[in-house]
Amino acid sequence: MKTNKFAYEVFLHIELTCEELDLIQNCAKGHYDLRVRRSALQGGFIYGWRNRLKSKEDGDAWLLCSFEELDTCAKALEQPASLTESDKDVATRWQLRGSVVDSLNGINNQTRRVNEAIVVTAEVLGMSM
Repeated sequence: MKTNKFAYEVFLHIELTCEELDLIQNCAKGHYDLRVRRSALQGGFIYGWRNRLKSKEDGDAWLLCSFEELDTCAKALEQPASLTESDKDVATRWQLRGSVVDSLNGINNQTRRVNEAIVVTAEVLGMSM
């Protein structure tokens, strides 16, 4: 086995309200993609986030999220939670999706910075990576 280099995954702390998480979960439950639907069911990460929010006294929680989890949430929010979605609900869903996509871009940028810095540091120290 040959080791090439280390790579680090970046996680992001986000705060979601119960209403935002309900919207994500409802969109995910009816999504055409099985991976997205499973995330909202028992054993899925959205289901787990919901349980954590229920246990908080103030109803809001900081969650530690991976790129894959946020990407799944963005995908879920592309599709309406119901066929009778009002114009206000559509606007709310797309606004939340925009925030999720901004967070995805932030994780991507930070991951790139962290991993590029490791390679530069290794080269300065004379280590091959």
